Parts: sequence; structure tokens; C-alpha cells
Amino acid sequence: MNSLHLKSIQNKIVDAIGADGMEFLLHTKNYFTATLLLKGIYFLTIPIFTSLLTPADYGILGIYTSLVSIFTVLIGLNFDSATIRYFYEDQDDYEDFIRSVYWFVTVIGVFCIVLIYIFRNAIAIYFNVEEDIVLYAVLVPFFNHSFMMYLSTMQAKRQSKRYSQLVLLQRLSSLALTILVIYLMTNDRYLGRIYMELLTAGISFLLFLRYFGKKYTFHWRYIKYAANIAIPLIPHVLSSFIMSYFARIIINKVDGSASAGIFSLADDVGAIMMVVSMSFNKSWTPIFYQKMNDNDVIGIRKQSARIIKYTALIAVFLIFFSREIVLLVANDRYLAALAIVPPIILGKAFGPLYTIYSHVTDYYKKMIAISITTIAVGIFNIFLNSIFIPEYGVIAGAYTSMTCSILLFVFHYVTARYIIGSKVLLLRPMLTPYIWVVLAIVFYLWGVENIESLLLFILIKVTFLVLIFIAFFKARIV
Repeated sequence: MNSLHLKSIQNKIVDAIGADGMEFLLHTKNYFTATLLLKGIYFLTIPIFTSLLTPADYGILGIYTSLVSIFTVLIGLNFDSATIRYFYEDQDDYEDFIRSVYWFVTVIGVFCIVLIYIFRNAIAIYFNVEEDIVLYAVLVPFFNHSFMMYLSTMQAKRQSKRYSQLVLLQRLSSLALTILVIYLMTNDRYLGRIYMELLTAGISFLLFLRYFGKKYTFHWRYIKYAANIAIPLIPHVLSSFIMSYFARIIINKVDGSASAGIFSLADDVGAIMMVVSMSFNKSWTPIFYQKMNDNDVIGIRKQSARIIKYTALIAVFLIFFSREIVLLVANDRYLAALAIVPPIILGKAFGPLYTIYSHVTDYYKKMIAISITTIAVGIFNIFLNSIFIPEYGVIAGAYTSMTCSILLFVFHYVTARYIIGSKVLLLRPMLTPYIWVVLAIVFYLWGVENIESLLLFILIKVTFLVLIFIAFFKARIV
């Protein structure tokens, strides 16, 4: 009886979300489980890091992370995006394509290392860090590009389980070694994380070099294809990093590494929302391309709407309990991060929304339109941060990032709907769930000021969440 009842429930779930929805959730489960385990373990270790590292140390690591992200794009030329796109060109030479791209990126990486070494002093002065940090930040993505290229092939082939296993193995090894080394060090403990990232990236490089090197293949036609897809998107990707990291760079220059550490911690907490966004995106990208090839407009609309509604539910939860999360993972030296987390979460909640619209532009290979959109918002982000952070401090960085994320959605929507003329996505179903997020923020801010009992406030928040979930379920949303 119990198994029949369970089977009946499973059938109702499948009927509610459809076969396509089940496939999406299956891959999302794999990506999300791996990322959640990584972030979950990382969040569990944040109290360790915040007790061993000063806010200044944490701030230096934040700037180092920013540099790694920038150098990753410059070294890899964003070619990993082309490896996913080429898989759906229905060609039988995918392995030759991958190896040609790999060797080209390796040569470009060596050139970038030499160039950055020459200008290391100027870069260090601008970012207000030591020259060694700049050099470490360029070596890590160079050694890591073999691993990232292989992961792209796994994503394209929808091998989400293997993808997740590899990511978990590398990142957990690095994290465990990092904690051990930081604990053993007495000075400049932040270097422990950098050293261990360099070590694990180097090991990954040697391991996956065997995979890519067992058969040498190189054809310029593959490089031309990848360049046409990826290079126009480099300004887009760099501008995205500007919106993610420029605030902490300005804070580091204006207020020092301690304030940058406060902002970095708040951004790390807000990164839970990015985990959701990235997991959805990794699952949805190959499915979206296939559905566009099949002209399955209805399927795209239904699945896109579900993604946004799942995002809204998670955003409401994180905003409601952002205070508790910060108090759980940090000590008194980081309490200034409490006011920064909610706007950061709201901004990151718009990530899946503008990403879905950018996929439409990407499918029609209008890469320049994507880059122009992101560059414009990136420049506006620099403008806002340069004006408001010196005036209002760390809190300004959170609100400028949130504003630019919303603006990025607006620009991507206009590009997809009016410049390209695509009617694949409908606006109303995509925006409606964010009404719940706005209501949640208003209620949360009211509750912080007016509800003195912490237990009562938690009970009300849980009740609010349950009501939202029921409303979504009755509307056949989840």
C-alpha cells in the first residue's frame, strides 16, 4: 500500500512538471548537489576561516579571487562556451574540435603569463596587493584550464553526474588542504588557500593533459568557429565580473582590505543564490539549445517560468534568514556584513532571469549584442561604485550591484524581444514571481524593526514561506 501510494505521488509530480521538467530537475539535482555540497562545506568552514583570518586577510583573498576570475577569461578566451555550442551543431568531429581548442588556449595562456609578469607591478599597485598575489592569480587559471575544458565537454554531453563528481573531488581536496595549511601557518595565513589552489590546479593540469594529449589534433577552422562564438562574449564576461567584483576592488582601495573583507563575507553568503543560478544554468543551457533546434516554444516557456519560480522561492528563504546565516558563520569582527546581505541576495536572484534572455540572443549568435549590453551595465556599475562607495562605504556596493543586476535583465530583455524580435519568452510569467520576493523584503524589513521576539519572527517567516510554497504548488508551478 505504501509503495503504491508513493508511486501515485511520483506520477502526480511527473504530471505536474512534465517529462522535460523531470529531465531538467535531474541534471539540476546533480549540479546543485555538487555545488551545494561544496558551498555547504565551505559555509561550514567559514567560522574556521573567520576565526583564523582577520577581515584584512579575508579582504586580500577577495581581491585574489577577483584577479583569478579576470585572468580565467583572458587565458581561456571564453572558449569553454564555444565547446558547449559546437556539440549541438550535429557534427561528428567533436573530439577533434575539443583538442584543437585546448592546444590553442594553452599557447595563449603561456603568452598571458609572460605579459602579466612584465606588468605585474602596475597591476599590483592598481589592485592594492603584493606582486606575488598577481602572479599566483594568473598561474591558477592557467593550470586549471585543462580541468575546465573537460568539464565543458561533460556539460555539453549532459553527463552531469560525472561533472559533479569531478568538481567535488578537486574542490574538496583543495578545501581540506587549505584548512590544514592555514592552521599550521603563523603569518600571512591567507597564503595557505592560494598555495593549495595552486597545488590542486597543477595536479589537475597534469592529469587532464594526458586526456587531451593522447591524440594531437589541430585545425584552424575549429579555432575560427570558437573565436566567432567566444571572443565577442569576452567583454560580456569581463563586464559580468566587473559587476561581481569591482565593488570589493573599490572598497579595498578606498577603505582598505578590512572593509573589503566585510563585503567579501557578505558576498560569500549571497553566493548561495549564485549556486542556485549556476546550477539552473548548467542544466538549462543544453536543454534550451535542443528545444530551440526542435522549435519547442511551449516547452521553453514552461520550463523557463519554472526556473524563475524556483529562484523566487529560494530568494525569499535566503532573504528571510540572511541574518541568521551571517550570525552562524561569522564572529563579531564581521557583524557589519548583516546589513549588506539582503540587497546582495536580491541582485543575484535576477541572475537566472537575465541569463535566460541572454540564451535567446546567444542562440541566434548575436554575441556582439550580448557584449554591448553587459559592457553598458558594467560601465554604469563602475560609475555608481566610484561615486557612492567613497561617500557611503561598504553598503553602497551592495545596492549598486543589485541595481545593475536589475538593469542587466532589462537590457537583455529589450535585446531579445525588440532587437532580435524573438517571441519565445513571455515577460509576465517571468516577472510575476519577483512580486513575492519584493513582498518578502518589505515584510522582512518591517519585522526587523517591529517584532522583538526572535522566536516569533522565525515562526512568522516559516509560515510565510509555507504559504508561498502552497500558492505555487496549487498553481502547478513546482
